[in-house]
Amino acid sequence: MKLMPKLLCRSGFPDEELSRLKSRLEDFLKRTDLTESALIIDGSGLGCISHFVILSLLGPERYNRFRSVHSVSASCYSVLYFLAWQKDMLSLSHEKIDNLNQANQMRHNIAGWGRGSRLVISFLLGSSYLFSNDRLEEALAYGVNPEFLNIRVSELSENISFLTYCVEDRELCEIRQSSRFADWTLGEVIRCVTAVKGIYAPFRKEGKTYMDAVTDRPQLSELYRNIRNRNRYV
Repeated sequence: MKLMPKLLCRSGFPDEELSRLKSRLEDFLKRTDLTESALIIDGSGLGCISHFVILSLLGPERYNRFRSVHSVSASCYSVLYFLAWQKDMLSLSHEKIDNLNQANQMRHNIAGWGRGSRLVISFLLGSSYLFSNDRLEEALAYGVNPEFLNIRVSELSENISFLTYCVEDRELCEIRQSSRFADWTLGEVIRCVTAVKGIYAPFRKEGKTYMDAVTDRPQLSELYRNIRNRNRYV
């Protein structure tokens, strides 16, 4: 099974949890044909370490054998960090991981009770969102080389897709190699798929407005059902 990136192998890492993950992955791989399987990556957030560990244990070769991989909401950070690691474009370090939360607070200017209180008051007084959309790309840039942000969706494997919600079309969209989003950069991808309603301003491009896929939970649930119906293993 693929070894983890060296930056995740450190003193104090939960070995028991790692052993549990390895055991479950090994059981899954024994009974699964990856070419008939879909991988849904959801949840997590900017911390992203647990998803990153699981993906690195799978390794690039197994990851690319999945029939389809679907990344939703803030889990996209871990997927993009994993892809950056594959391309030797990951700039995370032990120090950066330790300071991740502090750096995120500074990026959003919410360090300290006073600033956080002003944001809440602003939201209660009618502001439609708390943070500007460009903060999302800045969060990704914290852990990758600048060149990674400019990689096009067309350069990714066909099996990977990122889910977003288009406000004007009122539908979920899959950002993938063969879609109308093929010319988008990965910096633009993260700005739309993680734009949580009410928290971040939506991402606007080519006359359309895009937000986190969880904006429309019924459509997302229906998509999950369809993925499960057309794949033997999920």
